[in-house]
Amino acid sequence: MTLGPVHLDPWTFLFQVINVLIVMMLLKKFLFQPVAGMIEKREATIRQHLENAKRSQDEAQQLLTEYQGKLEEAHQQAQAIIQQATVDGERLRQQQRQEAERQAQALLASARREIQQEKQRAMGELRDQAVQLAILASEQLLRRQWSAADQHRLVAEVAEQLAKERRESEASQSEKVEALS
Repeated sequence: MTLGPVHLDPWTFLFQVINVLIVMMLLKKFLFQPVAGMIEKREATIRQHLENAKRSQDEAQQLLTEYQGKLEEAHQQAQAIIQQATVDGERLRQQQRQEAERQAQALLASARREIQQEKQRAMGELRDQAVQLAILASEQLLRRQWSAADQHRLVAEVAEQLAKERRESEASQSEKVEALS
């Protein structure tokens, strides 16, 4: 068939169409399908990696939340321990202060008892000495006759002796009280 300057041979045209179809089938079979398969595999791999990354991110966020909760709980426990230690320390300080006050009161009461006993003993000694002095004075009076001036002098001496012994007794008691204070 002739169409002017272009000449078209139907058999050539048919073979060319068949060749193009064969090349297309071969390209499809050996090029397009493997490339499409590789692309699908690559897409699946990328999709898998994205899913794994998302899952890892979710797990990391969950762990972070969990660790933050545990950290807050640990902080609260530490605060509770500090608060309890403060309360215990204050209670112990109060107990020790009360015990010290009790011991001081007991020591003071004991010192007062000792002072009272010492005072009574000193008063007893003073009485005994006064009695002895009175006996001595009486003996001396009985042995000799005294004039009024001698009697006054003797009474003054006895009174002076009693006052001196009393001052000494009070001074020793004051020293004991100061030592206990």
